[in-house]
This record gives sequence, C-alpha cells and structure tokens, in this order.
Amino acid sequence: MPSLHVSITSTGNTTAELSGYFTGGQSSYSYQRYIRVSIDGYGSFDVYSAEYSGGENTFAHSISGLSPGTTYSWSATLYVRVTGGWGPTSYTNSGAFTTQGSGGSISNAYIYLGSWRNAVP
Repeated sequence: MPSLHVSITSTGNTTAELSGYFTGGQSSYSYQRYIRVSIDGYGSFDVYSAEYSGGENTFAHSISGLSPGTTYSWSATLYVRVTGGWGPTSYTNSGAFTTQGSGGSISNAYIYLGSWRNAVP
C-alpha cells in the first residue's frame, strides 16, 4: 500500500531540515514527484524528489528564516504528473516542530519625546 512519510526537525534557532519518502508507487511511473509543504506562519514551498521515475521517491530540503523558539505546524501533500501539468494526490502527512533558542518577545518598548521614555500601551 503506498504511503508518504515526511519529518521536519529543527537544526538551529532559525533553521530546520525536511526529509521524507514515498513508497509503494507504481514502478512503471516515469516522472518526478514532488511534495507541497505548508508551514503555518512561514509559507508554502515545493520539494521535488531526487528520483525521476519509479515507485519510490526521496525528498530533502533545508529550511531557513524561521523564528527562534517557535513551534510550527506543517502539512505536506504529494503531487504527481497528470495530463496538462501536476495534480495533488490523497497522500498527505502533517506534524509540528519547534526551533531551538528562545522566542523573540520584546520586554520593553521605548519612544523618543525629547528623551527616551518607556512606552506603556
């Protein structure tokens, strides 16, 4: 039975690594596959498989520009070649990961009114 497996793990304060594989596809399939990954609060991107045909595919992608100490939810959908382009499949995966470090909250905000003053909302 075909299945999609994807994981995203933090590799630093603002970086993460995606790895995944699709298994159980038709061995006669003669195109590349890709996964569309959506990360809440970050955006979406496509990761193409290393293989250009066959029933097994692997995916790898480095992610940067994340916020430190933040938990991100993600989802991934496998896409395949269809007549006229690409189409989504029913093979999906989802999860969450947390970047390393502490969050970037601001403890004080200042405003200049002739001199710097603590701004209280």
